[in-house]
Amino acid sequence: MTLDTTRLRTALATVVVVPVTPFGPDGGIDAGAYAGLVNRMLDGGISVVTPNGNTGEFYALSPAEAREALQIAAAAAAGRARASVSQKGVSTMSLTTSYDPDTLALMADHATYGTGKKHYNPVPQSRIPRTKTLQSRSTGRLPRISPTPPDSRVWTQKPVYLLSVQTGQEFLIAHHIQQYTSAAGAMVPRNPDNEPFMPGFVLVAIPDPEFHAVTQCIRDRHWGFLTADSVDPELVRTFLPYADTITDTPISPWGPDHPLRQLGEAVLHREGWHGTIDADGWALADAHGRPITHGGFAAWWATLCRDWTDQQLPLGDIVIRHQDALIGSVVPVAIDRAIPPGDWLGTWMRQPVRVPAAAHQGIRQRPAKTIGVITGFRDGETQVSVTHPDLITRLLGYRMPIDASVRVPGRWAVIRVPQVTPTSLEHVRLVRRDLGWPEQWRVVDTDNPRLVVSALLKPRDIHVNPTTRQIVVQDIPGPRQDWVQTAREWLPEWTIVGL
Repeated sequence: MTLDTTRLRTALATVVVVPVTPFGPDGGIDAGAYAGLVNRMLDGGISVVTPNGNTGEFYALSPAEAREALQIAAAAAAGRARASVSQKGVSTMSLTTSYDPDTLALMADHATYGTGKKHYNPVPQSRIPRTKTLQSRSTGRLPRISPTPPDSRVWTQKPVYLLSVQTGQEFLIAHHIQQYTSAAGAMVPRNPDNEPFMPGFVLVAIPDPEFHAVTQCIRDRHWGFLTADSVDPELVRTFLPYADTITDTPISPWGPDHPLRQLGEAVLHREGWHGTIDADGWALADAHGRPITHGGFAAWWATLCRDWTDQQLPLGDIVIRHQDALIGSVVPVAIDRAIPPGDWLGTWMRQPVRVPAAAHQGIRQRPAKTIGVITGFRDGETQVSVTHPDLITRLLGYRMPIDASVRVPGRWAVIRVPQVTPTSLEHVRLVRRDLGWPEQWRVVDTDNPRLVVSALLKPRDIHVNPTTRQIVVQDIPGPRQDWVQTAREWLPEWTIVGL
């Protein structure tokens, strides 16, 4: 069948309206409001209506919701069109675009991060190149970019764009962009652990004369897709907290390596918060990026600053004075040596650290650097545990939502998250690598009850009946019997039988 392009051009030679998608209190599409909106457009002389377009926020609609919106618009517009653009003679035009599967999965992952609800966020195939495996995967990752603050002049004198890349490839692609041209700058927003603060995104500063060449390079090398417009400069300032964007003079006396800043970040990390600092103090946000205020932290920080500036106390005295606030904080530790009966000695912020033998049990090889939880202070030393049970939730909770976790040291661990995504799997892999714990970690969510039961109980056979909400299991190993109650607590809407 040949497309009648003349008829199509005639139909589109008018105003094409993309309606918004109204939603009701129940979270579903408000069919009445949508139909009323289309009718009002047609009453005003509009002849072509495009549901599920950009203004309709198609990227936040599920396939079922997109189909429902199309049906409502088509029914409201039927028989009222002056220009027909479909075979049925209605004034509704449906944009049918093929989507790249890898990009669809990636955008769906970013849309669910921190929400617990899956939406589909497709990007038209025509806007991005076909994806292919990066060669770097076969050769391993390049060394991470140094946490040295970027040159602020690069980021204030050039437009900055957001590049969406494959999760886990942020640092590698930023490295490639910086190698490609000195005219463009690439920066991965990082948290205090030097991990991506926004997984799957890279900030790219591109001067206007170089925009076409850089964007063409990104397309040719399949690095990702770039936003059409530059981002708000205030977003960039968030990740340049150490220098004034015009004069390059410090706007905070507490630079990235200042010990007081590290103490503050350790406490923030313990609470699962993010923070940036300027001359007026800390601006805090929770794990999802929502701004928060906490008077207790602000008062503690003011006391800390007075101890340093007014009383000029040595760092060791400040740590001891504020030990109650620091206990439970997650800190990086450099391990120097081991002494009988197996304790590890090291340093944290140039302060002596001791890791008792019981606090590193199960770790086969003594690392040069590790991460631990401050458990106390004794004889001028900071006591740290590198196998503390809270490390999983502390480190993961700082990066993503986490519901619960269980761990049998040296044997197995299970992490329950709102939704298993490539991003959550990557975060778990990075935390396990940093901790150096030997057991395998499994990531589950309650949308997959079979996986939850398998990970916790390891039965020989599992049968899931969605109709009766029953899970029948057979032959649970003896050591796993202790975790039956945990499985029931994690799956309260299911009944586990056959124990």
